[in-house]
Amino acid sequence: MIKFFRKTRQNLINEGKTAKYVKYAIGEIILVVIGIMIALSLNNWNTDNANKKIVYKNSKTLIQNLEKDSVYIEEKILKIQAQEDELFNLQERLSSREATVDTLLKIARYEFNPLTPTINFKNENTYKTMVLSGEINLFDSDLTQAIYDLYRKHEYFETISEDNFKSYVEAIQNYQESFPIKNRNNTINGPLQDMLWQDVNAKELIAKFNKLTVSKRIGYERKAGLEDLLKGNSALLVELRKIENR
Repeated sequence: MIKFFRKTRQNLINEGKTAKYVKYAIGEIILVVIGIMIALSLNNWNTDNANKKIVYKNSKTLIQNLEKDSVYIEEKILKIQAQEDELFNLQERLSSREATVDTLLKIARYEFNPLTPTINFKNENTYKTMVLSGEINLFDSDLTQAIYDLYRKHEYFETISEDNFKSYVEAIQNYQESFPIKNRNNTINGPLQDMLWQDVNAKELIAKFNKLTVSKRIGYERKAGLEDLLKGNSALLVELRKIENR
């Protein structure tokens, strides 16, 4: 094709048809420009089509991850609520006019549950991969920001939860220096453990048990944050499903 155009131009020059040569050259330039524009349009179309496939794929995976996170959050909310109710029941009994040191001894030795839910989101690989690859920016700007915002909340919530848990563990360790907690992992049980509960310093037990339960209750404040995260998950799922259903 190039040889054909070149030969045509040479023939026009040799024949002295300068005007036709100029017109032909201009026409050739226009054809080249049109060809370039068509090629660019095709390239842009291919790129846009490829990007849409990436967005669709990532949307599907994010939906799966967020659905798992939502189930996880709902389970944690239920566990926190159950333990919060349990602790509130202990509080009412210990705060009643009929409460005695024996009431506290019974609760501390046999009823108090030291376990508390921890929060650790495990379905974030897709999000992290999207951020590292830059594919997160292929979403609409508003949706990109919504994804960033939600996962930053996840990260912030994990940090707060970890800090609360560390404080609670410290409270448990401080408490157990004087009073053993019912635990199947205890090395010493039976009569030897009973000795630790003989001649207990009531004031020390009251102070340390109160501090322990307060520390545990602080962790329950995470429930409101989890409920907020659950709403954020649901809102983002709505937008991602719009992409999935296109």
